[in-house]
Amino acid sequence: MGVRSALIVCATSFLLGALTTNWIADSLTLWKSPVTDANLLTAASYYALVSKMPTPMLAGLGGVVALAFTALASSMWQGDAGNVMFDGASIVLFLSAGYYYTNEVLPNIARFMALEPADFANAKALRAGFTKPTLDLGTAHLVCAVALTGVIVLQGGRLWAESEEEEEDAEEAKSAPAPASSQPQQDPTPAPAEEGDNVAPRHYHSETEERAPRQGSIRKKGTTGRRAGSKRAAERG
Repeated sequence: MGVRSALIVCATSFLLGALTTNWIADSLTLWKSPVTDANLLTAASYYALVSKMPTPMLAGLGGVVALAFTALASSMWQGDAGNVMFDGASIVLFLSAGYYYTNEVLPNIARFMALEPADFANAKALRAGFTKPTLDLGTAHLVCAVALTGVIVLQGGRLWAESEEEEEDAEEAKSAPAPASSQPQQDPTPAPAEEGDNVAPRHYHSETEERAPRQGSIRKKGTTGRRAGSKRAAERG
């Protein structure tokens, strides 16, 4: 979860930074009125260079866009309420930025590809043909930057909500009563011995039990002595 959110935030921040570099031209046209010939010339020169960007750089930007969108789309498969709310809104903003960039930024930048170095010397022709595309580019860049900023804010809100939920779960787990022991209680009364079992020798714990076998042995000795005396008397007689 954390890795996916990190990918989304890092990729979106990279794209937002790429849009911020266009402030070089947009700050001179969109945010300054009226647009002077010098500011228009600077903006047109910048966008003429951007329109001739090498293919590997374009491929790198496309790869970052694909990475961010894949990370956003994969988080929707879990179906959690947080994913649907935060990631769903992030996908809407991300797609809106992509749609606006494709339909507003790219067509206007393509118009600057036809500019040659000699065209920048004619300020009137430059103002007539490239004032509107330059202002449209500044507006489109602003809209896309706001949408991408919204994606980053939503991902930060999602992480904050998940951390709060984890803290609440931890507090509930601490306050929950401990479960009762499932082991049955043992009966202290010993079970009766069965036949064939080895019975431990009996220990007498009182004087009465200890005297009883002694008295029996004394009586047995007295009876044996009497019989022996009678037998001797008969032999003498």
